[in-house]
Amino acid sequence: MILIPNYTDMKHYILLGLLAILAYSNADAQQQRQAQQPLETFTMGNAYWKVGYNTNGVCALESTTDSYQANLLNGELGDVYLAYKVKDGVWMRINTPYNRFTPVREMKADNQAGTISYHDIGMGDIIEMTQNFRLEGELLHWNIEIVNNSKFPIEIGDLAFTFPARSGRGGSDRMAIFEKNYNRHTFISGDASFMYFTRINGKAPYYLMTVDPGTKLEYVDNTRFYIYSGKSGTAETRGTWRQEHTRAWLQPAGTNQNKMSFGFTLHYADSYPELKEKIIASRLIDIDVVPGMTLPVSQKAKFSLNTLCPIDSIAAEFPAMTELKYLGKKGANTHIYEVGFRKLGENLLTVHFDNGRKTYLEFFSCESPETITKKRSSFIVNSQQFRDPTKWYNGLYGVYDMNKGDLLGPDNPYIFDDVLTYFLASDDPALGKAPFIASKNVVFPDDAEIASLEYHIKHFVWGGLQRTDKETPYPYGIYGTPNWFINRDHDLRVHYTAYSLDKLRLWRTFDYAHMAMMYWHMYQIATLYPEKCNYMSAEQYLEIAYQTAKAFYIYPAELDGGYYEPYKWGCYNELIKVNIIDELEAKGFAEKAADLRAEWEKKAKWFIYDEPYPYSSEYVTDRTAFESTYFLAKYGVQNDMKPDENLWYDPNAKKWYSHPVVTKEKARDFMDRQLYAALSCRGYLEKQWFKLGGDFSFSYMARMGSTPILDYGYRFADNPYEWLRLGYAGYLGPFAMVNTGTPESNYGYWHPGKEKDGAMGQSFISTKYGRSWVGIDEPRGPLRLCGEADLGMCAITRTAVSMLVNDPIFGWTVFGGNMSEEQKQFAIYPDDGARIRFRVINDKIRLGLELDRDNWSATSPIMVNKDMKSMELKLENGTGNKHTTRLTVEAKGARSPKLTMNGKNITSKQDRYGNYIFEFPVEQQVNTLKLAWR
Repeated sequence: MILIPNYTDMKHYILLGLLAILAYSNADAQQQRQAQQPLETFTMGNAYWKVGYNTNGVCALESTTDSYQANLLNGELGDVYLAYKVKDGVWMRINTPYNRFTPVREMKADNQAGTISYHDIGMGDIIEMTQNFRLEGELLHWNIEIVNNSKFPIEIGDLAFTFPARSGRGGSDRMAIFEKNYNRHTFISGDASFMYFTRINGKAPYYLMTVDPGTKLEYVDNTRFYIYSGKSGTAETRGTWRQEHTRAWLQPAGTNQNKMSFGFTLHYADSYPELKEKIIASRLIDIDVVPGMTLPVSQKAKFSLNTLCPIDSIAAEFPAMTELKYLGKKGANTHIYEVGFRKLGENLLTVHFDNGRKTYLEFFSCESPETITKKRSSFIVNSQQFRDPTKWYNGLYGVYDMNKGDLLGPDNPYIFDDVLTYFLASDDPALGKAPFIASKNVVFPDDAEIASLEYHIKHFVWGGLQRTDKETPYPYGIYGTPNWFINRDHDLRVHYTAYSLDKLRLWRTFDYAHMAMMYWHMYQIATLYPEKCNYMSAEQYLEIAYQTAKAFYIYPAELDGGYYEPYKWGCYNELIKVNIIDELEAKGFAEKAADLRAEWEKKAKWFIYDEPYPYSSEYVTDRTAFESTYFLAKYGVQNDMKPDENLWYDPNAKKWYSHPVVTKEKARDFMDRQLYAALSCRGYLEKQWFKLGGDFSFSYMARMGSTPILDYGYRFADNPYEWLRLGYAGYLGPFAMVNTGTPESNYGYWHPGKEKDGAMGQSFISTKYGRSWVGIDEPRGPLRLCGEADLGMCAITRTAVSMLVNDPIFGWTVFGGNMSEEQKQFAIYPDDGARIRFRVINDKIRLGLELDRDNWSATSPIMVNKDMKSMELKLENGTGNKHTTRLTVEAKGARSPKLTMNGKNITSKQDRYGNYIFEFPVEQQVNTLKLAWR
């Protein structure tokens, strides 16, 4: 130990600082040497916990109820960082698990009492820190105490810790990844902060760490969680943070304020409701919100605060532009509020509770979903398409840089040099844009946007990116990385790779799914609006959609089957294949429909019967799989698949897959397993707009994974309400990533300027300043590049819905719109992004309506009678011409629906799922539909 006497002359503190710097380098070397030595591990426990510890800290935590016997930790809990200084001296620190100025920390343990303590002393005994761990029944308490031993006040600049959970998601050991590793969730929000950990396969027990009263968390960087962040947080000036960076003072030894204590409690839970109960029992706040925390400025949200503590007040960040109303209590401890924001962008509500504690609700106010959807589609067409016949990439939709206001492409690659140009000219970032534009134009057709799509197909895709039907071998094949121009020229390819030069490079399964979706929606456009398509006919688009979907299963596996496994990887957008199958059958192409159905069922059976874990894609825990694995499960639940023998041969596993017994019950079991695995990596309890309903980086996968959650809540869940809340929040959340605005907001919260109104970021940097996955350092906010973001936009028109729901917390409320209540009716104004679906959900009825074209009126409400026996809707003619529209009605608990249009009865037929299909001519601009049921 280095002994430093107490000095009063500040020059000596400067000397002390220099000594500290010298000591750091020596201690770092000593720490590295010590880290190489294995440490002896000791254990203690009780009926609820198994705890492992060594001289550095607690190194193992396991619930005795865990059938997997998995250790939550991948390191020592107790690595606490303390930065302090005396008066105006230099910053010094205690940095554990190895004290920087002593060989080892002091540890004491009493296995019988269930206690462990770690003692660290700062340089010269000026300051000391003690950590105590104590088992108490189902709880494990962690206490940190800091004591000032000097005769001077000490300023605490940082107090932070790491939580080394076993969170590896890479590698090839699938059993270890799914059964032994965890996803970490954090709600860093002042005095109501907590963390929880969910196993990657979704199975309980789950672990929860709550702050004790008097302890808060205010900041997080890439490695640490901060109780105080006044030093590190303010030193980072390259980004924004939504909470205050604070410091604290320890008074001199001998006074009443020379020490401070902080506490955390660790729990485990066997269900998500139990997690919520333990948050409440810890005197924190369990929060629920509808429809989400990304809230259109045209709508209002309701939120509840369920807590044992009194709510003192709630303060809005922009009170003059915030409408906040208290709606009363539900039960003994749940407070209900309604809020609306008129200021676009981030909006903070500060909740003051428990006589001096506070926490934060982070909302984002955006334009209406329909406005954003239309702006994004228009922006891609007008600002992101290359139109230059002299370039090989003529017609390509490029990647836009919001920061630079620049369009990136093969001749302007930014950081994506050489083979990395795939990011710009092939692969998901480039190929996800056309399917989104096409899907939007099925619902809101625009002549210029449809012409842009056909220009893209004619000049970039057909005969370029994709081989035509006349090119052999491998007609309809899609060229992969780095781009089709290089891959079509063998002499160019040798400049980029020596891999498989004897084969055509037609092997990215994901690309086939995106292209099949684009062609499917082009078929819909050409069928519904034939006058708007000039390049191919509807029949041609359907044929190419079918051939592209079929090639998905054949070409990548044949050309690079050691890597691409189309039956084993869930791929976003591949759910469109079911639409293609159904349409082929409806149009009389039974053989083609059966051919594609057989491939789809091979994949469904593999996930349901052959894959032991709930999802799989290009990476073991790739979240892109969640959309398709759910819809594969749904297919198995809704359709009778037949038993088989030697259905398909796996050349990698060198085995045949057979399924002698096939049941819908097994499909439902897989559906539930994959949903809970999806829930494991989604923000559920952490109520912040950039986490609620989203994946970890709040990427395009937030919405694509929320589509199944909403569908499950509506169609399958016995208790649908929490699924609906979570799914809708995940649907709304990514709208905040689109940079749009009004003239008053200068057209964008993230990157102002009219020229950027409609740009978008791929994923969210949630730390004050961090590195994105593409290697770009960014301040907090969306990644400057749109990249793969439009893949999430692809899910808008298949997800968008307005719902009237009798929620057990909030009562009758609307998701995706606004509602007024009359004496005998609810009046609902749809505002969901598409205005083609409407649902009514309570404990007895699940009624769903869906249009194949046209839209519900944006200005005239849907009127639903409170007796839940009838409704009236206004239908807008989307194109102004005479045509036929189809309405599909799902009716669970609502029997024998009858429809009239403009006073005339419309007959129905039922499809194979039991839905009611109504078809009727639309001639007027506004039409009145009345639906009644028993």
